[in-house]
Amino acid sequence: MLNTCFSVAFEAPNWNDPDFFAMNYFKRIIGDYQINKFTGEHLNSPHLQYNSFHTWLGSFPDIILHKPFYFVYSDTALFGNFIYGNEMFTPEMSTTPQNQLSVYAQFV
Repeated sequence: MLNTCFSVAFEAPNWNDPDFFAMNYFKRIIGDYQINKFTGEHLNSPHLQYNSFHTWLGSFPDIILHKPFYFVYSDTALFGNFIYGNEMFTPEMSTTPQNQLSVYAQFV
């Protein structure tokens, strides 16, 4: 297997909850990350990223893609991150979304 896909999800507010719009906004703040768009040939520096999470992802050279998701249902929801990268960074890919979302949750 050349690449590894990894996802971490947490239970989140459903669409009837007052925090529904805040979670949608938070998903957009985190944003998508692509190595060829943010660190590829033209920038090639993690500190030039758009946010702190992208800076952290840019420090791992083989994390190729990151996408946050927020799947909302009437009784529950899932909020999390999907990461795609080379197999040598599987331990980092397994802990990165969980740790970073925990850091963001401490500020809320």
